[in-house]
Amino acid sequence: MKWESEPMGCFDKRNLEIIDARKSRATYTKIGARFGLSRSRVQQIVSRSERAEKIRIRSEEMKEAIQDSNDFGQEMACWLPP
Repeated sequence: MKWESEPMGCFDKRNLEIIDARKSRATYTKIGARFGLSRSRVQQIVSRSERAEKIRIRSEEMKEAIQDSNDFGQEMACWLPP
């Protein structure tokens, strides 16, 4: 099988090219034909990328909120008597 002989880096590069093609408004069918994949597999790759981006953004928002609340707690601690 082809996929067993290729290093994972090849898939990462291919997936990035697929995502870029989709951002350029290419159809799933045309992208699949270019890379030898089914339309549904292309859709899975794009969807997974979109979900990962949403998770990354949400994680950054939560990290900022936690940092803000931690900073607030430290500010409040200085108001407490020793």
